[in-house]
Amino acid sequence: MLGSAVGRRYDWDPDTLRIGPMAQDWRAAFGYGRRETTIDVVDGQGVLIAAVQELSRRLRHLEQQQAAQTLCCCAHTNEPEPDPGERTP
Repeated sequence: MLGSAVGRRYDWDPDTLRIGPMAQDWRAAFGYGRRETTIDVVDGQGVLIAAVQELSRRLRHLEQQQAAQTLCCCAHTNEPEPDPGERTP
């Protein structure tokens, strides 16, 4: 879906540029929907929630990696561990 066109014009409203995927692209990417001409709201919400959950999982993983690298670096340099609540630039 990331490679899909974002702005589309529909036959029923050719003067308005719409944001979002075409139903056919949606169905091809996710396999959801009763018809190839519409995207059901509940399917859109479900995919959105799944995407947020996956991004959250990836963020936690990266934070764990960063914490492990920080501990390893501090152990080799005898520097004190940074305060976990303190953000570094």
